[in-house]
Amino acid sequence: MDAEHGAARPVEKQKTAVVCHGLAAGQITSRYFFIQKPMSWDKGREFCQSHFVDLAVLSTEKECVALLNGIPTNTASFWLGLHKQRSGWKWTSGEELSYK
Repeated sequence: MDAEHGAARPVEKQKTAVVCHGLAAGQITSRYFFIQKPMSWDKGREFCQSHFVDLAVLSTEKECVALLNGIPTNTASFWLGLHKQRSGWKWTSGEELSYK
């Protein structure tokens, strides 16, 4: 709810924590970075792209579980690189939403 205008805000405009992923030179797997600065999805993506690679993309259930086990337990919500398009849900990498 937008306190200033008393109207519901679109989900992507709500401010919450962000999970970025990045690769260091020579790494094979992604590392995840939990950013506790509240921001919108768009601002979160800009932040991740300027400091890491992009918002986190979780291609497997194993990655999802590892991420959830690695974030602070008091965190209610956070942004990932998942967004809705006309054709359905897609990751920022272009992958369809599915788990292997």
